[in-house]
Amino acid sequence: MSTVPYQVETGASEVRLWSSKRLPFEPKGWQLEMKRHLREALLALEGDCSAAVHMAYESLERDRFDLENVLAYNVGAGAFRKLRPRLLIMERAFAPPKRQPANTASSQWEYPISHSYRIGVPERPEWPRTGLIVSWEAMLDRLHSGCGAAQIWRSVKEGIITQRTPAPIELAEAPLGISVQIGLPPRFGLSLFSVLKPLLDGIMAALQRHDGSSREETCRRVAQAAGIAPAQAMRWLEEDPRAVLPAGKVVSPKGEGVTWNPADDRLVRIEIEVLHEADASASIRCAGQLHVVETRKGDVGPEWN
Repeated sequence: MSTVPYQVETGASEVRLWSSKRLPFEPKGWQLEMKRHLREALLALEGDCSAAVHMAYESLERDRFDLENVLAYNVGAGAFRKLRPRLLIMERAFAPPKRQPANTASSQWEYPISHSYRIGVPERPEWPRTGLIVSWEAMLDRLHSGCGAAQIWRSVKEGIITQRTPAPIELAEAPLGISVQIGLPPRFGLSLFSVLKPLLDGIMAALQRHDGSSREETCRRVAQAAGIAPAQAMRWLEEDPRAVLPAGKVVSPKGEGVTWNPADDRLVRIEIEVLHEADASASIRCAGQLHVVETRKGDVGPEWN
């Protein structure tokens, strides 16, 4: 039986990682070597780097985590610097990896976790959608690597948020999917992977109520980061009826600032489309939809721990 804790398989337009443990934000030991190996493989990807990019995480584990963190943020934005996709799709499957590395076929060892990164048309069908929860449309002042979640949160709050749930849906544990459309002015260069985390944190935080913990200090710091009054920060954090997701500890003080922790750990499908608008004077448009999804055929349901 193999004792190698991970393997990376590379192709001209696809990279696959198999691992015995999930990649953390600050890996150590063999996980640090795994991260380095994965980054090198991703930087060697070839093909149309502006085409669709499909990423998938497969495992039977039930732990809740931010999908974009494990597939991209923990790997590091620099590993994706060649990629400027018009369409990015991330998916999580609650199932064992569909295949194992070729050199493990004759052994009894099977890796419990798989990452895949593929340039081109996604090979897997999208998650079926059962209910559109909310849609939004906002204009962003900026979108670059220095842009924080607070700026995205403010812009979405200032935009149009429309609750669209057609019937009562139990949202407490339902797996979610998000579709985001980014409209850019002509010739605007966007490094999507450098803004992925604050973009999703800001959007999801705008759609969820804060539970009021550490109220005064949290509101003061969010107000400072977002450039608004503390009273407005409190209203948007705790009283906005458009925030349809169940209340939670969305944001909390950390160091001299805040850390955002909205319910994006419930996202099992993330789709981001990047478009360039014809109008040279256009601002950055951010629109999208949040919906409940069903488990794909062949998957085990996301019964969260």
